[in-house]
Amino acid sequence: MGYFFDTFYFEPGSRMTGIWQAGVDLDADTELVATASLVRFGRDQHDQLEADFMGSHLPFHFGGFHGVGPDGHPWAMMLQVAPSAAADLVGSDSVYWPMSDGLERALHYNWEAELLSDRGLRRWDLVDIYAERPLRGHTIYCMAKAALHMMTASLARELGPEVRVNGVAPGAVLWPEQGTPYTDQDALIAATALQRAGSPDDVADAVLFLLRDARYVTGQVLRVDGGRSLSI
Repeated sequence: MGYFFDTFYFEPGSRMTGIWQAGVDLDADTELVATASLVRFGRDQHDQLEADFMGSHLPFHFGGFHGVGPDGHPWAMMLQVAPSAAADLVGSDSVYWPMSDGLERALHYNWEAELLSDRGLRRWDLVDIYAERPLRGHTIYCMAKAALHMMTASLARELGPEVRVNGVAPGAVLWPEQGTPYTDQDALIAATALQRAGSPDDVADAVLFLLRDARYVTGQVLRVDGGRSLSI
């Protein structure tokens, strides 16, 4: 899910309100392709209701998540997974055409809905070290990260062998710039095995490794926390 927020343009202040899976039964022996599409709805529409309605009209709907932007407009990330051979049935040169065509037709059911961006699935997510261990005062956050952890493993099982799905779980990398200041930085770093905070480059290096070099790795979450998870 971190991939979607980093790859698609989400305005600062956007928030996710729900995640769902369509429950499609995928044939493990079939070569699959996938797309992700960011759709914005009308200001007065409900994100979950509109996402469910639109998803019910997508022939290859797999699931997704939805939320609300800072401007009040609800949005949904629609995920589709289809057999790569589906394009051959209609004589299209693009393996993604059946999914893009299905989305275009589904948009006709909601004249206020607008497709902001779509593309093929990439193969990494940003999780968190607290997906496995609870953090006091952050119940909803930990629940969301745990769901992302499970989605990483589930998608690896569903989309393999054509698509590898892995996650990265950063530790103390960037301190919050908004909200309540974090006052225990020294204590947190002292409890980290490498005795320092990480950097965005550390996370980027891990992502690059998973994308470029880890060709026999899927369904895994790589901790980039300097050893912080060893002491919590």
